[in-house]
Amino acid sequence: MSLKLFLKAQLFVLFFLSIFFGLTALGLGAIAYGKFRQFSAASGLSLTQVKDIVKQGWNQTPTSTNGRVSFLILGLDSLKTRGDVPPLTDTMMMVSLNLANGQINTLSFPRDLWHEGYQTRINALYFYGQERYPDHPEQFSKEVLSEMTGVPIHYTVVLSFEQVSQLIDLLGGVEIDVPTAFMDESFPRTDVDVTVVKDPKLLYKTVSFAQGKQVMSGEKALEYMRSRKSGDDEGTDVARGARQQLVLDSVLAKLKQKNTLTNPQLLGNIYKYYEQNFSSVVGPSEVVSLVKALYPVRNQIVTTNHNVSIYPDDEAGVIFHPEPRKYKGEWIYVIKEAQLFMSFVQDKLGIK
Repeated sequence: MSLKLFLKAQLFVLFFLSIFFGLTALGLGAIAYGKFRQFSAASGLSLTQVKDIVKQGWNQTPTSTNGRVSFLILGLDSLKTRGDVPPLTDTMMMVSLNLANGQINTLSFPRDLWHEGYQTRINALYFYGQERYPDHPEQFSKEVLSEMTGVPIHYTVVLSFEQVSQLIDLLGGVEIDVPTAFMDESFPRTDVDVTVVKDPKLLYKTVSFAQGKQVMSGEKALEYMRSRKSGDDEGTDVARGARQQLVLDSVLAKLKQKNTLTNPQLLGNIYKYYEQNFSSVVGPSEVVSLVKALYPVRNQIVTTNHNVSIYPDDEAGVIFHPEPRKYKGEWIYVIKEAQLFMSFVQDKLGIK
């Protein structure tokens, strides 16, 4: 699954918590005024605005169903330099946040999962949503995934390559302990317009990674996560998924560091990033309400990651590869039985 990370759900949730635990403390007067001035200069929020956000959120009940908040995370591959290529979601992931105990469960869906009713892979739902909901194409993905799984989705977040890179750079890079050195001589350049440039020497570049600990910028981390043409074991889906998890773990560690949570300027910069990218999806007061609900269990927040089980690798698998000739030669996954699939999803998300 390309860029299986693309901000996994626990990164998304803890990203917000890192901002709003700090923001809530500011609004409640728990942080010195001098530090608030640094936060204010970076975020553009005045003390009055912060207090208003915190007050509203503190008196607000989080949107949830049976004590759980569900997110749909869509990782969108929409680089402007790729020409007239339909926007497809490289990553589709659900996350369930239990407000009572802080448990976070994530479930990744294969992008090649077939929807029989719409006769398409689920990674194309966002593209078709552009016609159905021009202003909010992600709404179609939300409707279909909710129908397929029986899970009510409260928030749908669309993330791009650029946004992942920006967050890593905001954090000052991330330290990755690379387990295996490798080189990819056919890595697609993201700064070249494929509608104009046709020379392979200009369309691709060589990226390489040495073994051991190293600090990666947003751009370097994306290269590490996206590389798929090394010609060795690192070019497999399994290895790419493992690399993406390494980056995720490093970003999570950076977000949870005391130096991050107590750095008013960094929190301000991250808040500005949030405001520009996600505040229209999950408003500030909504996140403060989540912070309030989770505060009693803040030290118990645990994340468990799941993938959809595949038959016959897993005898109890709920999806499988059908005979390609029945699907015009396309390589896809299909659901063995709708109710079984729905029960599996709900169980992994801790909803049942």
